[in-house]
Amino acid sequence: MEVKGIDGTAKLTADEVIITRKGIFSVASPDKNIALSMISAVELKRAGSFSSGYMAFVFNGGVDKKSPSIGLDENAITFNKKDQEAFAAFCEAVRSKVAALRTQGGRAHVSIADELEKLAGLRDRQVISPEEFEAAKRKLLAS
Repeated sequence: MEVKGIDGTAKLTADEVIITRKGIFSVASPDKNIALSMISAVELKRAGSFSSGYMAFVFNGGVDKKSPSIGLDENAITFNKKDQEAFAAFCEAVRSKVAALRTQGGRAHVSIADELEKLAGLRDRQVISPEEFEAAKRKLLAS
């Protein structure tokens, strides 16, 4: 699975996310391979009528910057409103693969309460909508 944004492309493989930069962005932020086993969260900020959205990966040892929408975060890709659904689907695919890795062997590495707390934090920071929070919560509680 692959999505193309304003400042780069993200590709999901069996065991990692590969971020490839294009144009002038490749100078400021090099290509990056992030192992799925290292990803702790995937943030998605929806694009507005006059603003870009972004998808950012949070992981152990990663650099957490506050403004990925201006193209300075090496762990994020910005996108236009027309590409929003493709990025949302990509985020869900990454989250599913990460969750599957955590539950291999029948044992969850992260509790449902921890996941709900992360989701609530994303909702409170308006990274995900209340509807996305409720859908993710239902999915967690059903598992």
